Amino acid sequence: MRPSPERREELLATAAEVFAAQGYNATTVRTIADAAGMLAGSLYYHFDSKESMLDEILSGFLDELWARYDAVLAAGLGPRETIEALVTESFR
Repeated sequence: MRPSPERREELLATAAEVFAAQGYNATTVRTIADAAGMLAGSLYYHFDSKESMLDEILSGFLDELWARYDAVLAAGLGPRETIEALVTESFR
């Protein structure tokens, strides 16, 4: 039996919230599990480590950011509009 992608995404969202609130170094797997309403050991069914959770969160963020950049570049805007749109996407 494999973990559901939906549950995995929920857990990543919870981990991201905890990392944002407490900082990565101050966050433990137990803290993330508590916030998700599960036992700490149960998180290891979904992820190898706290580091792997962070890696997936950052990879997902960067993939989305690059996709938005690509959309701006494909829009055929002028140079100034392109830069403005890229900066806007950077802060979105």
